[in-house]
Amino acid sequence: MRPKVSVIIPVWNQEELITRALLSIPKREDIQVIVINDASTDDTCLSIAHFDMEYGQEFYEFLYLKEYKTEFLCDKEATFAFAKGLINYYTGQYDDAYDDFYDAMESDPNNDIYSFYLGCASYKLEDFMEAMSFFNRAIRKSSKKNAYYYFWRALARYRNANYSQAVNEFKKAVKLDPNNEIYTSWLNFAVYDENTYDHPRNYLG
Repeated sequence: MRPKVSVIIPVWNQEELITRALLSIPKREDIQVIVINDASTDDTCLSIAHFDMEYGQEFYEFLYLKEYKTEFLCDKEATFAFAKGLINYYTGQYDDAYDDFYDAMESDPNNDIYSFYLGCASYKLEDFMEAMSFFNRAIRKSSKKNAYYYFWRALARYRNANYSQAVNEFKKAVKLDPNNEIYTSWLNFAVYDENTYDHPRNYLG
């Protein structure tokens, strides 16, 4: 069922209150819940994970974004455009999402997350060169190295058949988040395709 309503909840260090907030949302299958955890340093992520396991998949379309430290809530115009973009993005309206994320970036050009989501929208629209340019911008604007940004830039390079460069980008993501099995799996895929299509060699790690 396609969601009729999207509930977007930004959160930071609210391990006790976030569960109460989530439980207050009506349990309906046509509701989409998007939680944005802005790099909390307490156990907020565990509270959200527990809620997701207990209720998320049964009652909602539950989406959890984490580990971003941004200031996007400071600019109301940018925040509104970004919220619209998230709704359009997660309902598959990628052209509209692209426009919304672009408006957010125009309002707040120094915010890395807007550039990142522009890259994601471009990727979904299969414009991988443009996606890479926005991921590059997000990485430059970010105050810290973000494995997720490198991972998505690697995906864009991979889809553009730049396997050697994709391997290097996936390695960066794995180095920053070595316990992420998705990053490791994609690194292995890229290594295989690099050996098959680019220049066969032994991968030494």
